[in-house]
Amino acid sequence: LASPDGAPTWQPPANASAPLLAGKAAAVESSELAPVVTADGSGLPFELWNGLDIASVEAHLARLDIPPRSAAVTGLWRRLLQSEASPPAGSAAKFQALRAEAYRRSGLLHEQSDVLAKAIGAGKAGEIDAALVVLRARADLAAGRVETGCAAAREAGARKADLPKRLQGDMIVLGGYCAAIAGNAAAAGLAAELAREDGHEAAMALSALDVIALGSEAALTQKIDLPKRIDAIDYRLLVLTAPHEPAQILERADPSLLALLVAAEGAAPKLRLAAAEAAARSNIITPDRLA
Repeated sequence: LASPDGAPTWQPPANASAPLLAGKAAAVESSELAPVVTADGSGLPFELWNGLDIASVEAHLARLDIPPRSAAVTGLWRRLLQSEASPPAGSAAKFQALRAEAYRRSGLLHEQSDVLAKAIGAGKAGEIDAALVVLRARADLAAGRVETGCAAAREAGARKADLPKRLQGDMIVLGGYCAAIAGNAAAAGLAAELAREDGHEAAMALSALDVIALGSEAALTQKIDLPKRIDAIDYRLLVLTAPHEPAQILERADPSLLALLVAAEGAAPKLRLAAAEAAARSNIITPDRLA
């Protein structure tokens, strides 16, 4: 190197044939850092959903057999649903709706209500996702909270255009159930007609609304063909029609209905115990709860 006037200022040493830091660089070790864990006690990473969008998560959840048959996997599944990890890319409200649906399919009705209450409570009036409102209506009505459930169903009905197709029919059926328990048989029958026009395929629920529309006397005499699976709302509608054998209902009950029957203190003890045994076999409740 030379200064501006041409005088030499510095010369490299004679043995400097390689980069001076080559030896040190070769000695550096590298490894992956441990993931940042959520603060919710689940032990799962904060970026649990990294690389997935809402559509991918929905597709994965749709293929799962819920609740898991293994008690160990059930524990992991609950930790996954309870985790406060950063949500996948997309609508945060839709992700909360997916969580709520996963809880319902797992028979975890209290947890479903908590998720919906938190998601709806965090939103501003008039800006809450319409799908969350329908899910809240269904959860409340399934649990017997008629006043809040029907209020949510009315709100959802006023926002039908904002709902995905699969929830529009659910919203109409919920409105029909609210009409039925209010004693408005004609409105219950009209709801069944509207749901059919929309292509809703819940045959048992619509048949129940049809029977209710015939009047209380007919509703107590005409039995309805039961489908392979009965959920909590189906059961609420069945209660308003002719009685069915408890064994027929239990063998068709989905997790949400099993959880409802276990918690139903007014139910016949034999029915409640049989539901609890089925729920324990499906990991919906713990053996301690069964005892």
